[in-house]
Amino acid sequence: MITENYKEGFIEQCLDAGLDRIQTEELLKKATFASGFEDPNFLEGFENVHGKEAAIGLSPLEKAKIVEDALANMVNKSGQE
Repeated sequence: MITENYKEGFIEQCLDAGLDRIQTEELLKKATFASGFEDPNFLEGFENVHGKEAAIGLSPLEKAKIVEDALANMVNKSGQE
C-alpha cells in the first residue's frame, strides 16, 4: 500500500516536474488505485475472474482503471439496495 513517505515523495516529484496541484492529485489517485493490486485478496479475486497472472502485463494506469471501476461498481450496487 501507499505510505505517507511515498505520498510525500510522489507529490514532491510531481511538483518538481512542473505539474500543478490538480494534476498531482489525479496522478496520486491513479497510483493509489493501482496499488490495489498489492492487496492479496484483490489480486486473488482479479485472477479468479481474469485468469492466473492476468495482471502481469497491465500498466499502472490500466490497473488504476480496473480498481477505480471496481470501486465504482461496488458503490453503485450498495446505493441501489
